[in-house]
Amino acid sequence: MCGPRSRAAKPSLEFRVKKIVYVSRKTDAARRDPDHVRHINELALIRNAGLLVTGALVATENRFAQVLEGPNANVDTLMVSILRDPRHTAINVIRDTPIRRRTFPKWSLAYVGPSTYVQGLIQPMLAEPFTTAQTDKLVRLMREFAREGG
Repeated sequence: MCGPRSRAAKPSLEFRVKKIVYVSRKTDAARRDPDHVRHINELALIRNAGLLVTGALVATENRFAQVLEGPNANVDTLMVSILRDPRHTAINVIRDTPIRRRTFPKWSLAYVGPSTYVQGLIQPMLAEPFTTAQTDKLVRLMREFAREGG
């Protein structure tokens, strides 16, 4: 006599993965420091890799836009750090959603900027109010920049 069939157990996820997209204004101090983005990038490459977080950062003359993807708790930890960072002000999270697949799976931090070309493309997308279409376009643009850079 056979017992009930057992289904193969689905592997349980150790963590849930999410994506946060935010934009912020640079503070005056950040705009005066020509190396501020290099410092952010150097720290983020190491820290994000250790936290299993991927993403992209775009910096224009006056703004930052960033995508962070990874385990919920780790992305939240990074956002707490960003909220405390004196280089940012007016931080606006425009997307915070669970994801099944990362947009930037190979990038602990893809970085684009600053350039007049990037500024011209990004600036209109950073105007409030933020729409889903603007956010999607911003993420697609960042993905294209990352693809071209890597």
